[in-house]
Parts: sequence; C-alpha cells; structure tokens
Amino acid sequence: MDIIRLISKLPILKQAYQIKLSPYELTGENLITRKVLTIKRSSTHPRSLAGDFFDLEKDIKQVMQGLAFRSWVKPSVLICLEGLDEGGYTNIEKTGIKEATMGAGAMDVYLAEQPIDYSTAYEVLVKGNDINPKSKD
Repeated sequence: MDIIRLISKLPILKQAYQIKLSPYELTGENLITRKVLTIKRSSTHPRSLAGDFFDLEKDIKQVMQGLAFRSWVKPSVLICLEGLDEGGYTNIEKTGIKEATMGAGAMDVYLAEQPIDYSTAYEVLVKGNDINPKSKD
C-alpha cells in the first residue's frame, strides 16, 4: 500500500465526495465541508451517460480539484448516475465511469443508480457505516 493511500485512510484526513453524473453536467459535494460545485460536461452522447472516457475523466478531475481542501489526499467518491437509464446501465458503462473516477484521483469509488441523500452518503463514506445492517435473529 502506498503512503498516500495509507494517509488518506486516516479519519482526520479523510475526504469524501458525492458526484451526481447527468448527461449535461456534473455536480459534486464535499461531504466534509459541504462545498458544492457544478460544471457543464465537456462532451455528451445521446445514448450513453459516460460519453467519451477521457473527457469524463477530465470533468471528474475538475470537480474533485474544485472540492478538495487537501489536494494530496485521495478521496472516496460516490457517483450517482442520473438520466439515460431507459435500458439500465451496461457493465461496460459502469466500469468506464469507475475507471474514469479512479483515473481522476479517487481512492475508492462507489456507484449508485439512483439519487442518494447527503446523510446516507456521509454515513457510508465518512463514518464507514453499513446502510443495510443485517438483523440479528
């Protein structure tokens, strides 16, 4: 494990972002500072939410840099997919979105095919709690 990844897991340095990916814009929120940033996507595709891989990676990197308060700490990122889901998202598209987010500098990437509220995202990414605890029978 590299030193940056190890340091990024320390609770006092932890960074976590929620990014809403729609066909025409990216909206990111830093779950620690509550800073919000919205940018227009540099490229879109009529049938794919991901669009061009390299443009998507560049857009995600721009959002993550705008939300960062420690640029050397790798954040955990929750990507909420919004729009263009008539037939669902293909595994290739979901993998491409995860890889673009990792390439943009994320330590861990989680995908949600529906909107996730702030409190749930905070519980999972910052506190590390399971949102679906198993019942004790």
